[in-house]
Amino acid sequence: MGAASLESLTNELFEHVVQHLDLNDIRNLRLASRSTAFKAAQDTYRTFFQMKHVELRRENLEKFVRITAQGGMGCLVEHLTLMAIVYHQDPLRKFIRSGGEKPPQRR
Repeated sequence: MGAASLESLTNELFEHVVQHLDLNDIRNLRLASRSTAFKAAQDTYRTFFQMKHVELRRENLEKFVRITAQGGMGCLVEHLTLMAIVYHQDPLRKFIRSGGEKPPQRR
């Protein structure tokens, strides 16, 4: 019997191993070889991309656009949360209460 290796595992067994790893460990495992990169990028790894939190800043939004436009894992985002610090809450509260309608501009 030959030596056992991760690469010799079936996709199902490999996925079972990956389920017990955190994101950084999966990323490191993907660097081992093309074969492990492919196997490690299955279901468990993809779930890390389904929910994304993005701080509402120009550079973060531009980075998010680049990541999702490339056709890779970034396109798996299903739930996006935009985070921002609101210093003056009254205008935001009025906007929300109005159902999203902009108030008339003052002249």
